Amino acid sequence: MKKETLFIFALVTLQIQNVIGQLPPAVASYTFEGNVNDQSGNGYDAQLFGNTTLNGFLKLENTTSSYLLLPPAVMDGMTDFSVTFKVQFKRFHKSGNFPTNHILTGSSSSSLDRIGLSYERINLTWRLAINGNTYSFADLLTANTWYCVVITRVGNQAKLYVDGQLVGGTTVNTSPIPCTSLLVGQEEDCSGSCFAQNQCTNGKIDELTFYDQALSPEDVISICNNAFEKSNISEQAQNIPDIYPNPTNSFINISMDASSIQYVEIYNLTGKMVKRDVHSSTIDVTDLVAGMYLMRIVSTSGMLIKSGTFIKE
Repeated sequence: MKKETLFIFALVTLQIQNVIGQLPPAVASYTFEGNVNDQSGNGYDAQLFGNTTLNGFLKLENTTSSYLLLPPAVMDGMTDFSVTFKVQFKRFHKSGNFPTNHILTGSSSSSLDRIGLSYERINLTWRLAINGNTYSFADLLTANTWYCVVITRVGNQAKLYVDGQLVGGTTVNTSPIPCTSLLVGQEEDCSGSCFAQNQCTNGKIDELTFYDQALSPEDVISICNNAFEKSNISEQAQNIPDIYPNPTNSFINISMDASSIQYVEIYNLTGKMVKRDVHSSTIDVTDLVAGMYLMRIVSTSGMLIKSGTFIKE
């Protein structure tokens, strides 16, 4: 490879890292490394209830007593905001009255669903609640697979991202969010309680962070990249494959057996997925325009085993 190409590659990589690596300060952040303390420095420590446990992530059991209680001040009065986290469902609720899998819920003294996010497996739909209104985004999730999820609101626009990809956006209410109760893992039928077993989260939550502004698509890519790197280290010990050549003008090779690869996804720097291959260790990128891309390699066990950038010449 020419020295000029190597230099340009290193320079562009550094510039991109500077752009997508400078995230805004968090209002509250929870990494669940042995405690539920707020890692932002703002003092918004949470509380565990029921048989909820920590193991480098928050493990929520399939009961109405298992949840994480957050200080409502984390979101009270917010206008523009972002919420980011990783989630892995052990099982999905599919029966009973209004079965859902509720991740985040917030209410005020006068109204429920001031903020909320759930996934309905029976309808293959995310449900986002803002100030009493509910918005739906179609998406297919599978059990025992980690997903990086980001919701944002700026002005009257809300967006939902999954694994760095924009799933959907909608026009929403712009009023500040009044919040007197905020929790993870249950759905409130009355403020702070009245939970239903077929609406709770049965699975794991990690890297939960709140911001008082909307993250950019580049921020979303950076957050999901970093979140998955943590899960790789904490949940599996394995050799990280190489991707080569880099830069390339035709094919990208992955140094692992194709039978161990569930899928490979390639995103541009706006967060749009531009290519997806299944069970392949050689990816044809001939049709991509020149530029930098993010590649994610997911194993057959559902774990992200490599996330990095490459340049298409």
